[in-house]
Amino acid sequence: MTVAEAQTGLPSTPCTIGSRNFWTAYGWEEGGDEWSGPWGSSAGMWWGSIWPRIRTALPAARVLEIGCGFGRVTDFLRGCARELITVDVTPRCVEHCRRRFDGDARVRCEVTDGRSLPMVDTGSIDFAMSWEVLVHVERETLAAYFGELARVLRAGGRGFIHHSNLGVHERELAGIEPDERTGGRRLSQTAEACAEDARSAGLRVVSQEILSFNESGLWSDVFTVVERDDLNTRVPTRVEYAYDWGVERALARRHGRMYRALPESA
Repeated sequence: MTVAEAQTGLPSTPCTIGSRNFWTAYGWEEGGDEWSGPWGSSAGMWWGSIWPRIRTALPAARVLEIGCGFGRVTDFLRGCARELITVDVTPRCVEHCRRRFDGDARVRCEVTDGRSLPMVDTGSIDFAMSWEVLVHVERETLAAYFGELARVLRAGGRGFIHHSNLGVHERELAGIEPDERTGGRRLSQTAEACAEDARSAGLRVVSQEILSFNESGLWSDVFTVVERDDLNTRVPTRVEYAYDWGVERALARRHGRMYRALPESA
């Protein structure tokens, strides 16, 4: 039995075990900030790409983050919540975040089995999000999370979920090693499949933004916004392609270079 299984009381999937093993062994040389290079910094990533997409849902009383890693998004998200529950499948990551945010009573870090949220009360969450994490899970795992989001979100609560769209390129990628161009994205997931699973769970799919996240020439990723909305289930989903994604990240880099914070006086 793994640590996560012991703590959650639920078995792990092979995908979860592989992910946990990878991130346990990973070096974390820059504490996760190395993944923010395309924006110039984690601050550039937050203010340039994340905040504009989630600002209408924040601040909120209770926020959930799925996949905290070493806390590069958590650090910004905690300032937008009265209480932040952040979960991860990797005990090493959860332990690091507990140390990093020790003393901040708003933040609670928990180990999850990779598909359920038993540590979160029903109807308690105003806003949930996951960034650059659920791109690595299979369709069935994300579908399970949608079932949990339908349970934990309050009426009117929203979720922002970053996931794979690689399935639309399945024929094109035949015979290519998964990480060669795809960054570990999963072929089992697409925007349409995600929307179908979210609706089956009882969530309304508000919007889907499709993009080439790593500028690989593939429409590899999707930002899907869901809502627990029982009254407007037939409102059409807004779907757009982010043709200017590369420009967006370049602007964040330039702004970071040109408009750095002034050093504090001695």
